[in-house]
Amino acid sequence: MIKSIRTLATAPVETLMQVPIRLGVAFAFGAVGFKSGWATWGAGLFVAESGLQAIGVTLTWITSTSDQFAERSPGCYLNSGSTYAVLPGAVIIAAGVVSHL
Repeated sequence: MIKSIRTLATAPVETLMQVPIRLGVAFAFGAVGFKSGWATWGAGLFVAESGLQAIGVTLTWITSTSDQFAERSPGCYLNSGSTYAVLPGAVIIAAGVVSHL
């Protein structure tokens, strides 16, 4: 039971640890005036990544998985899949901010 509670507690903590990154991105958008459809796509991919990660950790808790990486749980695949959302989002955001400096 304690493992289950600990796993549930990590779901919001992991997402909240990324808040400073999201605030930094929002500040960068405002500082350089990066306003376009690309900015929306980049921000949307960051939001999708956060959602996939939160859902993955929650799914790990629901399935009572003790080690998501060793057991290759569905939550592990969602957490790994979040990388495919954040990397293009980061490239779009970095390119947009640099091009508007």
